[in-house]
Amino acid sequence: MIQSRSNGSRRGGVDRFRSQILFQELWHHIVKAVDFSAQDSATALERARAYMEEHYSQNITIEQLARIAEVSPKYFVDLYKKTYGVSAMDYVTQLRISRAKQLMAQSHAKLREIAHQVGYNDEFYFSRKFKKEVGVSPTVYMKSRHRKIAAYRAPLIGQMLALKMIPYAAPLHPKWTAYYHQHYRNDIPVHLSAFRQNENWKANIEMLQEVRPDVILSLDKANEQEREQLGRIAPTLFVPFEKLGWREQLRMIGDFLGESAEAEHWLAAYEEKLGRAREGLRQKLGDEKFLILRVFKHELALHCNRSMHDVFYNGLQMNPAYVTQAEVYDQPVTLQEVAALDPDRILLLVCQETETLERFRLLKQSVHWQDLKAVRNNRTQLITADPWREYSAMAHERIIDQCVKLLSGDRPC
Repeated sequence: MIQSRSNGSRRGGVDRFRSQILFQELWHHIVKAVDFSAQDSATALERARAYMEEHYSQNITIEQLARIAEVSPKYFVDLYKKTYGVSAMDYVTQLRISRAKQLMAQSHAKLREIAHQVGYNDEFYFSRKFKKEVGVSPTVYMKSRHRKIAAYRAPLIGQMLALKMIPYAAPLHPKWTAYYHQHYRNDIPVHLSAFRQNENWKANIEMLQEVRPDVILSLDKANEQEREQLGRIAPTLFVPFEKLGWREQLRMIGDFLGESAEAEHWLAAYEEKLGRAREGLRQKLGDEKFLILRVFKHELALHCNRSMHDVFYNGLQMNPAYVTQAEVYDQPVTLQEVAALDPDRILLLVCQETETLERFRLLKQSVHWQDLKAVRNNRTQLITADPWREYSAMAHERIIDQCVKLLSGDRPC
């Protein structure tokens, strides 16, 4: 009898323990659901979207994407389509076709290899998908792209990539054009010098004379001697760099190369992406005021170049702490003057050379720096010269991506 009561007590204790575990699991799911409903759903979708952009060549499922966004598959499908106007799987297809177009610009490209590289095991299925999306077969498209086009200045690489074209010759350097060197050095057969704004232009002319491109894209900043020699090598478009904005430059290049439709398609997608980023950052940041500072050797300056004006302040509509009529400026400033402007957030463009880095190290240790509101609140972030100092379509898209990544959380420098 005593033993029976003892066994019953143990069973009762086990049942209570099991009930507590089940309750805690239920509570965990409830809290998790409440947490998600309180957070910005756009941030969760952007995580899934970023995953697609990085892994589009792999087998991606809705279940995977839903787990990344931390929602149910059905809710993910509905929310994604409602937010972006296209299904998640259709977006993966767009990413694959976009990359395929770039690969088709290579003279040695083979359809089967391209299909495999962008995620299709069956080249015939890929061909049907491509024709449905683009309107012509891959074979027809590839024939139209097999031209040797030289991009004589680095920003023109960014314009050509927006047109889904890879240059045959272009200035590449691991420091001066780091992004293009890292991602496209194996796709661009002829590497021109990119040292200090085309300082070695005579050597570049000699290389082009040797490889004989079909077409050359240049900026109108080329000197008279360069212009004359480039024109002798191949038909050359001199794009007005100061007089035209980057959108008009892209359209001019598109017209010259017979790719006007591709230019308009890219610009429409850019505006859509810009709008989503602007809305998401507005919800996150509200009316916070920004200041962009440039650090070079012993100089600290309020800084805004054309890309920063066009993308950051005009496109994303970030609120400037320093208000001026000038769209582009580089104004020396003291830390006391920075404090008077009272920015909520500071973006820092720091030249990556020894003297400047030492100056920046000492600057961060100063009392005046530590007293800045943005510093106290961990609202200072480093930005990089690449892409912020390049004026091109592709660079501006990358600036948007960097802004979303930097400003979606606190990543103090």
